[in-house]
Amino acid sequence: MDIMYVSLREILENPVFGEAKVLCGAGGLDRAVSRVSVFDCTYEESVTDPNILSDGDLYITCLEQFNDSVRQTPQEFFRLLIEQKSAGLFVVGDYGLGNLTEDIAMLCDEKNFPVVHVPIEMPYALIMDTVNQYILFDNTNALNALKLGRIRYAREQTAEDLEILNSIKPGIGRFLAVCYVSGEFDSELSRLQLYKHFLKEPGDFFVLNQTQKIFLFSGETKEELQRHRRIMMERILENMPGAFVGQSRVMMRRDVREALEEAGKSLIIAEKLGIQNQVYDPLNTMQLLLILRDSRAAVDFYEAYVERIREGGISRENLRETLRTVEVYAAQQGNYGRAAEVLEQHENTVRYRVNKVRSALGMSEDPVKFNETVAIAMKIRALIGAGLDGEMPE
Repeated sequence: MDIMYVSLREILENPVFGEAKVLCGAGGLDRAVSRVSVFDCTYEESVTDPNILSDGDLYITCLEQFNDSVRQTPQEFFRLLIEQKSAGLFVVGDYGLGNLTEDIAMLCDEKNFPVVHVPIEMPYALIMDTVNQYILFDNTNALNALKLGRIRYAREQTAEDLEILNSIKPGIGRFLAVCYVSGEFDSELSRLQLYKHFLKEPGDFFVLNQTQKIFLFSGETKEELQRHRRIMMERILENMPGAFVGQSRVMMRRDVREALEEAGKSLIIAEKLGIQNQVYDPLNTMQLLLILRDSRAAVDFYEAYVERIREGGISRENLRETLRTVEVYAAQQGNYGRAAEVLEQHENTVRYRVNKVRSALGMSEDPVKFNETVAIAMKIRALIGAGLDGEMPE
């Protein structure tokens, strides 16, 4: 499972830093931030001790310590931070800004060392508290992501699953449901507010990784949990416009591994078919086809389907529209009229194209097999990412 790390770029999206400006070293804004400290002292050899300076340190300074200093030049200070692989530097206020000379700025650009100017006299404590919120979330999230990965991808279900779950959130109820969401929050503030909310919820939590957000909801009864999940998902999606959702069924707490698996499969279906919210349904044939997603058999099936239609007299120019027509026809449960409305075509045009494909596939006398074949073909196309013109993904 991919794990997210907080970067200076993410931190700067917080409204607290709305007036801040990156002066140089913008190429390093994606460095991981592990700690925030004040560095208003001048250079002393002792500060190079690795127990004092460390990779990923983000520093706050006013740079005023160099205004009258003859003991150390600002160049030495910046070289020290760069050599120690610091995450960046906040310069607060304007009084020491003159010490950021052009040659230092060029060095920071060359080494991708971000220097951020906060023009107002912002209290150091406010900057540190804001950054520490991100670091706390980052550390907790990284650990919980690893724990969830251990539950989902272990070889077999064990009693240890519940122990791991309990270590993430001790108050998980008797029943639980998992939701996988792909999409982005509309702001960093929304993400942090949601995180704070989940910290207070006794039986819920959420984890972020590189590709999706994983929400776990729980309750003491199925009915209570269903209501709670519906309310929470409405709130989440308000802050994640355009997101796709895959949900598990409501399950007993001991079945957390299965719930994670169901939510993951449902999200894939939602993304492939363009469905905003997909709840796991054991009768959904798409879930069976997921097993074939990376197989040669799936590609062979779709290629043979398209080739048979081509050989039936459909020109390359008309192939795309013909394939789309039969897919819409199948999606409308074989209703020519509704398919014609969706396609904005005359109903007779839809009938002609569908019958042409029936004949090409040799299924004119077997409508059940035809509908089944088209339905499977359109689902496989979505899974393997093939084009409507039959082109296969690279």
